Amino acid sequence: CLNIYEELDVEIARLEAIKENEAAIKLYKKMGYQTFEELIFLQHEGVMSNVIETSKDITVNEVSMRDIQNLSFYEPVTAWQTQFPSLKEFTCLIAMDKNTPLGYAVYKRGYKETGELAAIVLYQCVIGAHHSREEEAVSSLIERAFTSEDTAVRKITMNIPKKDNALNRLLTEKGFTTFVEQ
Repeated sequence: CLNIYEELDVEIARLEAIKENEAAIKLYKKMGYQTFEELIFLQHEGVMSNVIETSKDITVNEVSMRDIQNLSFYEPVTAWQTQFPSLKEFTCLIAMDKNTPLGYAVYKRGYKETGELAAIVLYQCVIGAHHSREEEAVSSLIERAFTSEDTAVRKITMNIPKKDNALNRLLTEKGFTTFVEQ
């Protein structure tokens, strides 16, 4: 692969590895790769501990992928499984304060063959940089994405950046636990 990258003048190549796969990580580092971000998968099974409080003046609406891509704070470079070309049958949400976009979320509802809701997967949740209403915007987006008639349905996040931010704090407070790290 490195030879092909060189032939094609590829400047950046990214890999993902499960944190426990130390042999692979060691090999990748030997080949010149560097760790630049840690990602986590969070999960919640059963009824969430309590309802997420949301701000009444923040509205959350379904929008198109293009609407998300046109935001000044859209992050196109995410883990490959969470990028739009890799997703199928997903929903985009945008949190707004009047006419100002605060953030967005991308998620999917997965169904069993019977049509019963099986899981809700959150792929992206991004708030505009340095926004003073980060916590409120995240709360509003998460409430909308993870709300279902079946409150006991499995809820998952996929490849969310592992950092101290409103998203990870809120989900941890609601009982989400880490089940995979990359």
